[in-house]
Amino acid sequence: FLGFISLQLSDSILDLYRNMKHQENDLKLLEKKKTTSILNVSSEFKAISEQFEAGVKELRAGKDPESSQLTGASLHLEKFVHDSRLLHMLEEGEYSIRRIRFNLRKLCEDTVQEALSVTGQSKKRLQMEFPDAEILADPDLLSTALYHLIENGLLYTKGRVEAVGEMQGGMVQFAVRDEGPGLNPEMQKQVFLKFERAVDENSDIPGSGIGLAIVSLIAERLGGKVSLEGGGFFSTYRFQFPLSWEGGA
Repeated sequence: FLGFISLQLSDSILDLYRNMKHQENDLKLLEKKKTTSILNVSSEFKAISEQFEAGVKELRAGKDPESSQLTGASLHLEKFVHDSRLLHMLEEGEYSIRRIRFNLRKLCEDTVQEALSVTGQSKKRLQMEFPDAEILADPDLLSTALYHLIENGLLYTKGRVEAVGEMQGGMVQFAVRDEGPGLNPEMQKQVFLKFERAVDENSDIPGSGIGLAIVSLIAERLGGKVSLEGGGFFSTYRFQFPLSWEGGA
């Protein structure tokens, strides 16, 4: 009887130990996630700070304020604050979708210009084609999703970036293709998760790690989807949603 009790206690102690180790590993992963998020946000603020500093130097040198890096820095900070708030609202289900009529091509062209201003990249790197059509949708969500797909291509690659929009079968779809090194299958799954980035901790490419996570949440909220196709020398992000979607707030 005592031997049976001892055996039961041993099994219980082993189970308790395994549970404690499991919880310990979960806590370590959580702490690592927190550290990564702080590092990513710090990286983003560092890039914004450097943009402002460069812009001030340009002003002192007599450069036109409209063409200095101050414009890009101000827009960069504005986008970061906007994205942080939008991410929270989407995660908490607090965002109320609007249905506004607007010209799709103009919205896309304005969004592209914002991405170029923030990243400081040349328009020569971009090849784009968007339909000239009036649609009824949420312009803020659409612009935000397209912005991050284009920004991602401009920042993480040095080659050409193609951005194409089309309307077909009641769907609006964007495809953003870059000439980068591509991502392995595992990273293709993780890249849409919050604070996950396809660079190591020592990379000098700025980023908060929330851009593609926001794109994924927007696609879900609109009843659409986002996907990534990656090869050895390219990555293609596709974002689509139905125009006929009638979701509420």
